[in-house]
Amino acid sequence: DKDKRCRIAVGSVEPVARRWAALEQAMAADSASALDPERTAGLALEHNDFQGRDGKEAEGWYRRQVLAPLVKRGVAALLKTGRLV
Repeated sequence: DKDKRCRIAVGSVEPVARRWAALEQAMAADSASALDPERTAGLALEHNDFQGRDGKEAEGWYRRQVLAPLVKRGVAALLKTGRLV
C-alpha cells in the first residue's frame, strides 16, 4: 500500500478468505524479508495460523502446507517486476 506495507489475503484454505495478518506483521518487523523469497517463506511457515478445511479437492493439511511455497513464488514474481523496492 502507500505506506509500503505488504498486504496478503488467502482464500480456499479456510471456509472464508481472510488477510494473513500474522505474516503481514512479521514481514513489517523484518523488512528485509520482503526482498528475500526464502526468508519470507520461512516467516510464512512460522506464522501459519490457518485452520485448513477439508474438501473434495484437497485436505486441510495440504492447504496449509502449500502456503509457504506460494508466498515464496509470489515474492519472487513481485521482485522480478520491480514492485517490491
